[in-house]
Amino acid sequence: MSDPIYIKSDPLYDSNKYMGYFIIGLRGSGKSALVEKYAEKFYCDGRIVVDLWGASGRENLFWGVKGKTQYPCLIVHSPFVDVEIPKGQGKWYAAVSGDESVESIIKRAVLEKRVVCFDQNSYQGFEEECYKKVAEFLSELPRVNMDVVDGRMVVLVREASNLLFAHLKVNDYCKFTRAPFLSLIRESRHNRISFIIDSQRYKDVYSGVRENTDVLLIKRTPVTTLPDDMSWLPKKIKYLRRKAPFRFRYSLFPKLGELKPEEYYAVFPSTNIVKLNFDLPGFYHKREEDNFSRKTGILFKSNGRKPVNNVCRREDGVILFWFQLTQLRE
Repeated sequence: MSDPIYIKSDPLYDSNKYMGYFIIGLRGSGKSALVEKYAEKFYCDGRIVVDLWGASGRENLFWGVKGKTQYPCLIVHSPFVDVEIPKGQGKWYAAVSGDESVESIIKRAVLEKRVVCFDQNSYQGFEEECYKKVAEFLSELPRVNMDVVDGRMVVLVREASNLLFAHLKVNDYCKFTRAPFLSLIRESRHNRISFIIDSQRYKDVYSGVRENTDVLLIKRTPVTTLPDDMSWLPKKIKYLRRKAPFRFRYSLFPKLGELKPEEYYAVFPSTNIVKLNFDLPGFYHKREEDNFSRKTGILFKSNGRKPVNNVCRREDGVILFWFQLTQLRE
């Protein structure tokens, strides 16, 4: 085993490279904050960020909420809802219907320098249409990246197992997203796309994705969630801890299940390991109790439209009730 590596700066970010990051960790361990931190770096270096999937509660729409700073956001919403944006939020938020083509959405984001944020919450009751639109994004982004943004795109997918299950079948709609997701990941370097994905469990994401990432970033997670072929990792961390100065052993190389929210391990394909720290992104990072509509005043209201095939999985009144309820209780 190699000797410990001590690095103060972040060795993982290079705006001139096309990187694939895979982040794992327990719920509440800070995965999304780490996703956003790297995405913010790319955005500030002129990349086009497509925040394609977030956890419930519209966590991927908080780019425009002021923290130390804030960034203009383009919400891609369901064609079955209308979005009401208060005048005071017009600089930071704009909305576009999922009826629009991926190319036109990206062109607008480039023109207005906005982060593209897909709002899957607005597709409640129309899950098939939601997954089909995400599949369209995954299929079209490589071409649009080369034709429109000259290879400067970064794609974020939080809770990636929702789109690309391995042994776990999340729902029947993953069949629409699995193939284009795999294709995008495998061809990302050729198409000059960087991607950042996260999942609670390493094994929940298909191996074809795991094997095509440049670095694995591990937040607080139990050893039992690691696959058998990574059984060497806790042993190596233990070895590095023993090589470190005694008083700093556990601060430099803590156990996987004892990582603090600001700490994470970076594991490279060569099996080299570094432990790094990070700060929260500059824009507001969603907390569990936060409600997007209350925070911004932006409302999502059913417009009574139905899918093209004229099949509506919920009555319009139920959808409207759901939107009113979730705006209070996201």
